[in-house]
Amino acid sequence: MKVEVDNDTAGALVRKVQAGEPFDVLVLPPNGLALLGKEGLVDPGSTKPVARVGIGVAVKAGSPRPALETMEQFKEAVLRARKVAYIDPALGGSKIRSARSCRCVAWNWAVSRRGTTSYPR
Repeated sequence: MKVEVDNDTAGALVRKVQAGEPFDVLVLPPNGLALLGKEGLVDPGSTKPVARVGIGVAVKAGSPRPALETMEQFKEAVLRARKVAYIDPALGGSKIRSARSCRCVAWNWAVSRRGTTSYPR
């Protein structure tokens, strides 16, 4: 038996399903499955949680390590950064879910003022 696996971002997989690409089993975050369910592209009753994903934070190798013990320190680190690389919802992530995961309202606020979706070189 041959199994074909298509590994891509959540956003790209949603677009592929919306474009009519065939699949037998689809593994996506709940928001992607809910969207496809509303569009009638997956059976909403068939969705089941199978994993939880954590979101982490890091600085570029060789950079000074900011204090990240509190939400206020995290907010300050984001505000002081010249560039912030973060998940782009259009490509598969979700800023809202990231903020909830961190329990940090400051994330959306700070990133909306300082963030870019480019990755530091």
